[in-house]
Amino acid sequence: MAEQGTQTVNVFIREIIVHDDRDRVGGRGEYDVTFVAAASPGSDAPDSRSGCRWADTVSSGNSYEVRLWTGAVTFPSGHSLAVVGIGEEHDVLIADSLRGGLALLGADHDWGVGRWWRTTNGPHYDFLFFVARIEGGAPASDIAEPFWSSDALDAPGPDRPTPNEYAVAAGAPITHD
Repeated sequence: MAEQGTQTVNVFIREIIVHDDRDRVGGRGEYDVTFVAAASPGSDAPDSRSGCRWADTVSSGNSYEVRLWTGAVTFPSGHSLAVVGIGEEHDVLIADSLRGGLALLGADHDWGVGRWWRTTNGPHYDFLFFVARIEGGAPASDIAEPFWSSDALDAPGPDRPTPNEYAVAAGAPITHD
């Protein structure tokens, strides 16, 4: 259960929008990405970061369903909630790094709770996500998939996230569902 002055949320990743499949030949990339929800600025507490992993064959210009929860994240009310996508595109001889969108939701956004958001700053892909509050210590797995209203807001975040901003938001370790 969250202590006084903390928020506990779970982030649902609905869809990925591919801008660059990063495939050197053939025009279809092998994406292996992790979506992370985390307290920002970073925290060393084990429940301040969680993530889910998604892999599929993708093509630039297309969207793909993800439909995964990141898992519960608890963070102090004075912190922001970062939601980020990172990963690799696998080829036979080399793997290219992938950077997706990076969103930063603060108290002025009510940590994004109960809203659909769309990242707009991912160089390789963006994604649609929903933030659900977990009340009273309920298990994160008890949350039903949110109703998709097709009414997503552009998520706040840096215009062009730097590698350092990705590293801080993604951090380590990441727990996978």
